[in-house]
Amino acid sequence: MNHSVLSPTRPFSQRICVGHAFLDSDLEQVLENTARAVARQEGVSLVTGAIGTGKSLLSQLLVACLRKSVRRVVLANGGLTTRKALLKTLLHQLGGNISRSGEAELKIAVAGIISQNGPACVIIDDAHKLTTDQLEELQSLSNLTTDNSGVVSLVLLGQTRLEETLTHPSLQSLNQQISQRAFIKALNFNQMRDYLSHHVQLVGLQLEDHFDDSAIRCIYDLSDGVPRVVNQIADRSILLACRNGIERLGEYEIQCGWADIQHMPVPKPAPALTEDQFEDSPNPQTTSSIEFGSLSESVEFGALESEFQSDIQQNEFQNKTSESQLASVPETLEPSECEVTSLIAPLQDSVSITGDSTSSGADWENDAVVAGLLTPLEPPAVSSN
Repeated sequence: MNHSVLSPTRPFSQRICVGHAFLDSDLEQVLENTARAVARQEGVSLVTGAIGTGKSLLSQLLVACLRKSVRRVVLANGGLTTRKALLKTLLHQLGGNISRSGEAELKIAVAGIISQNGPACVIIDDAHKLTTDQLEELQSLSNLTTDNSGVVSLVLLGQTRLEETLTHPSLQSLNQQISQRAFIKALNFNQMRDYLSHHVQLVGLQLEDHFDDSAIRCIYDLSDGVPRVVNQIADRSILLACRNGIERLGEYEIQCGWADIQHMPVPKPAPALTEDQFEDSPNPQTTSSIEFGSLSESVEFGALESEFQSDIQQNEFQNKTSESQLASVPETLEPSECEVTSLIAPLQDSVSITGDSTSSGADWENDAVVAGLLTPLEPPAVSSN
């Protein structure tokens, strides 16, 4: 594995050769549809996708599979900031003389070469960087026809914001000419596993011999299936593993590779348990998960028992407090004749229930009984003896 990593054909290079490219079913379908649209001169093809999903690779694959009778012009839009710069680049790619200085002259020269030399395919990579004026110029090229057929097939590859740019009112005609639209997605887990296996086999190795399942899962979780990021993580992890004499990579080696790419501290490896420590460690089946970690059942039930004892002690304290408060309260007696008299006496000086301040005590007592404020006293029972 050391030799493979240090050789020029290391499995995960940032610049993938077209002959070594991995084509999942989705990318293969996009390539087939785009090549067919160009071969049939259907007009404009649009391919969008997130960063690092393989749009530039697709442009190279498209050039390789087009028939030789089609002139291929590939523009990587790096410094094409003006319409004139775009026309000069096109003229140079078509083999014309770029000494002309006027924009109109450049346009006539480009149209003349395309009309004389037959069909041409103009592939624009990073097309999302083009201005509205430049896209309008490409639209005028796509309108060139010979014998009732188009002579320029236009393929635009860019990030998803290119779709929004094409909704501009001045680009309505160009948007209507798009006959084939495609979106390149990131790899799913199974596709990424096949991607890793394909590139490892290119250097005569087997994926299972050098990447365990935890390493593959970790690569997917860190990269989200974006091929460019997959290459970075796998390449750096292999390099660090080779330096340390590690033949088979696990999750820890992948985390170290990712930390090196991001210039983060190297993660600490989990300490290996000795045989005695493994026997003394709690059985995973007797552990219970809680919000901030896991505890064994014995620890969890111990906490519950301690909490229960605390509740009992608190209840006992409250009961004792209540008893001491009740002890200071005089005992309630049954109503008696003397008690009723003591209740009536202070009220005799107040206003009568019936509103008559001159009412006698006996009348007041009768009124109180009628009002339900007092319970009538029954005469004491007379002994039969």
